[in-house]
Amino acid sequence: MNFKRRGVRLAAALTLTGLIASQIPMNSGIALARDAYGGRGNTSGSVAIQVAVAGLVGYGIFATATSGVGGGAVATGAGGGGAVIPPIADISKSPIWDVTAGSQDMKQFAAAADKAGLKADLQKAGQFTAFVPTDSVFASASALPGGYVPSNTVSGKTPTKTLTGSDKIALANFLKGHIILGRYTYDQLKDLAAPLGTDGSVYPTLNGGTIKVTFIDNVLRVNDAVVEPTDLQANNGIIHRVNAAILTTPPAPTAP
Repeated sequence: MNFKRRGVRLAAALTLTGLIASQIPMNSGIALARDAYGGRGNTSGSVAIQVAVAGLVGYGIFATATSGVGGGAVATGAGGGGAVIPPIADISKSPIWDVTAGSQDMKQFAAAADKAGLKADLQKAGQFTAFVPTDSVFASASALPGGYVPSNTVSGKTPTKTLTGSDKIALANFLKGHIILGRYTYDQLKDLAAPLGTDGSVYPTLNGGTIKVTFIDNVLRVNDAVVEPTDLQANNGIIHRVNAAILTTPPAPTAP
């Protein structure tokens, strides 16, 4: 390889590196990730990843590694929770909280996140996958962890006005148990889980617990909740509707 050709590859590598690095969830300003993983990732780590990716692209390796589904999605192992590069053209301009709040059937999740103090976190930059119970799931619950009462115009129930202390922590932990790091489409979750049968793929959640994703009899489940086969894109992740609340294993602690 002559110097001119090598220089062209290096320039392309650096350009792609900047685009790729912007999609990798680092620790700057992502409170949800810090809560669950104790500050994993930093500026020096970001630079190291950029340099490594640049080297791979420069020698023609990166194109092979990113030729899979989802516009170059890469997951670290079965349910490894690794960063996944999203298909840029399909991303909404709104973050996860705004997408759920503006939806027809996920408003209760957004309202509960607001009461738990998670609204700002679900609006920050990052790459997350959120499994969101529909409003009908919340409507069937008399109360959620922390004593939060979902609003329901049919039954006349109204949300708890204020949550403080351990009640707020309990609700926040419950909701963070529905979120994992990385952007995973329905097909990616299915492909990772399908070969594993009932063992499924295990993912760490943002509350410190784990969830199991299985694909059996053509049905994708997160624990016992059925996942709708659609991908709702947000600018900081992807949302999947589920038909039941998800309890992590082991249960997340509720004490400060």
